[in-house]
Amino acid sequence: MVHVFIVVPIKNIKYLSYMKYGLALLLLLNCCIVGAQKMFDYEREINNKERYSFQELEFSNVQEDIKLSGTLITPKAPFNKVVIIIPGSGKDTRYAHFVLAEAFLNDNIAVYRFDERGVGRSTGSFNPSASSLTADVSYAVEALRNVEVLKSCTLGLVGHSLGGMAAIAAHDSGTGVDFLIQLAAPVEKHGAFFKYQTKNNLMDFYRIKGKSQEEVVQLLDLLYPIIINNNDYGIIRNKGKMAARENGFKSEFYKFLSPTHIDHVKQNYEHAYESTRIPILYLIGSNDLYVDPVTETSLLKSFDNPLISVTVFDGLNHYLTLQNAPSGTSLYQVDSQVLETILKWTKHL
Repeated sequence: MVHVFIVVPIKNIKYLSYMKYGLALLLLLNCCIVGAQKMFDYEREINNKERYSFQELEFSNVQEDIKLSGTLITPKAPFNKVVIIIPGSGKDTRYAHFVLAEAFLNDNIAVYRFDERGVGRSTGSFNPSASSLTADVSYAVEALRNVEVLKSCTLGLVGHSLGGMAAIAAHDSGTGVDFLIQLAAPVEKHGAFFKYQTKNNLMDFYRIKGKSQEEVVQLLDLLYPIIINNNDYGIIRNKGKMAARENGFKSEFYKFLSPTHIDHVKQNYEHAYESTRIPILYLIGSNDLYVDPVTETSLLKSFDNPLISVTVFDGLNHYLTLQNAPSGTSLYQVDSQVLETILKWTKHL
């Protein structure tokens, strides 16, 4: 990041008109504001920044007229690979997954991360749907393919959770990537991971007053076929409302009929994994409460695709960190054995 400072010697101020002095002060304030970007509590800057080159790289989602902004970080040593790191749900900036980013950079792999729409310097409204993130990732790949220093590089997507859904979807849509690294990404089609999260009673979103978690799962079993088999939002909402009320649900069920939830339920990447012709590394923790490590890995192995490598890490959670991480530890403090596995696999591409 380059900061520009305008220094006006005190002895010369009397020779400046008030207008010129005001303009100088305005430019100074503006440069400081532009040069500083807030990051979230769970994000950090990378260390050893002197080892790398930084390039601001903007791209556009032309279909939705959204401009997205990120930073391309390249090693100063020779390199031939670049990855786009795609975080999961929730708001993230170009400072997300800093541990993972620095591990790649230290291994002479370039890294690109961008502010999600409506976050940081990216325009538009924040939208956590899989389809929106997929579109943005596809445009990011297109932008990186046109960067001169990257034209001879192999390009991979590293997706965590929802970011993994966007990565496989972008690949399936024909986006030209060379490899995928999927971290705790849902594989089973049509929102099966939501039912898993409901059973685990993770948060208020999956709870309905007066109903057990088993009853909420039964409600999802009623709603999901309606969502899958209909494309009109009005029809989905009306049929869903009728089915829910016939089974004793009053109003809280509407959250399961939101456009974002519907979008996630409609996603189906099973064929994309089964038929992939690029190498995919899939990693998940045995204590993941958001994505079922048993169901997802069993499904991947059933595809019998030699290009897919699967590893389950004992004792790690959804963020591939220890379950009882020390207080103050970022949720992006990826475990060292995960980093070692990723870098070893990537080295042989």
